[in-house]
Amino acid sequence: MDQQTIMLTVAVANFGLTWGLAAYMYIVNQNKVTNDRLSNMEDDLIRKYEQHAERLASVEVTLRAQPTHKDVAMLYESINKLAATVNQLVGETKMQSDVMRMMMNTMVGKGLGSAQGGGTRMNALDKKRASSLLATLLFRDGTCNPRDLRDDLERVHGIAATLDRVRADLAWLADVGLVGYRYEIAMLTEEGRDVVCGRRQMP
Repeated sequence: MDQQTIMLTVAVANFGLTWGLAAYMYIVNQNKVTNDRLSNMEDDLIRKYEQHAERLASVEVTLRAQPTHKDVAMLYESINKLAATVNQLVGETKMQSDVMRMMMNTMVGKGLGSAQGGGTRMNALDKKRASSLLATLLFRDGTCNPRDLRDDLERVHGIAATLDRVRADLAWLADVGLVGYRYEIAMLTEEGRDVVCGRRQMP
């Protein structure tokens, strides 16, 4: 083998080795880039997984705090009991109102009878209205204003009267000492209380 052939062979071998090394380095670098990408993707997936885990844990805590079917059933039961209690109270209140109305009408009747026995010149409607005013004052703790008294006369006793008529009746009752009447406030006196309860006659 001559020198020229040897040199050509060495050159070809060097060329092949150089390109082989270059190909190897390229492949190694590509694998490194791929590994880096895979590593980044793995880190990203781990981060997202942890975030989802936290969200799921938060959702589980929220769901545990929500009312269950048993809680809703207990709530409905409480509402039904409350409704029954309210209905009972309404019935008792209506009964008490009826009893109070009956007592007031009885007292008005006593006052009317006493007024008739007193020989006054008041007509029957005047006597009933005056007795009703006294009875209403008694059930209003002894104090009231003419406007509310007029409303009670119509609502409880079925007596329609103007506000001026009520004021005039209160003025007359004040003159005979059955009420105190000043500054649009009527106050039942002891004498007026006795008339309502039938212990004395209407003057």
